[in-house]
Amino acid sequence: GSGLANDEPAVQQWADSGVNCVLGIKPELAHKLGMKTRSWFTMNYMDSRSMEEATIKQMAALRADGSYLRPFDPLFPTVGQYGWSACVNNPLWIRHSEGVFRGQAEAGYDGCHIDFASHYEPCFCEHCKARWTQWAEDHGVEADLSVADKSADQRVRMLLREFRIHCVMDFLGAVRDAAREVRPGFGIDGTYHQDNGSTYQWAYGEHFELMC
Repeated sequence: GSGLANDEPAVQQWADSGVNCVLGIKPELAHKLGMKTRSWFTMNYMDSRSMEEATIKQMAALRADGSYLRPFDPLFPTVGQYGWSACVNNPLWIRHSEGVFRGQAEAGYDGCHIDFASHYEPCFCEHCKARWTQWAEDHGVEADLSVADKSADQRVRMLLREFRIHCVMDFLGAVRDAAREVRPGFGIDGTYHQDNGSTYQWAYGEHFELMC
């Protein structure tokens, strides 16, 4: 989809020019030419064209009013048309994603670019609420997630933001560990967004081998 030729002669030219890592090139070809190759995954995106709606709803992120969170991208209308937002704390989504990453490792990929890897949803599902209750007790703040979300207290606001970031980091660690069970050294990279979680992941989690 990039418009660049990716047959063997073209990839050979990349290798001859000093490229040592590519994205989306089959492992057999990349490795044959001495390069590593990475796959692609969107951290919390579910597509109704490839997944049953009933299954999606079991893993979807929820707004405080109980409605489902749906992504929107003005540059790519199909994202909003077919997309649903998954919750990174939902055990079913975690298990599904770990399976995807094990599959990538089994296929021979050396790593994965995780799109939206620094983005966290303001989810209020039962899993987020339960995890927040424990986090809030550990930090001595309001234990009800819906109430904390409306707090004007700066400390609560910052702790809630940090909570969301840690949820993302734990998810990233889980999927990377799943891949590394199959392929040690499997690396992940994510898109850098200065306005959200990725700015903290360097300090907290050391989760990214590369930053895009």
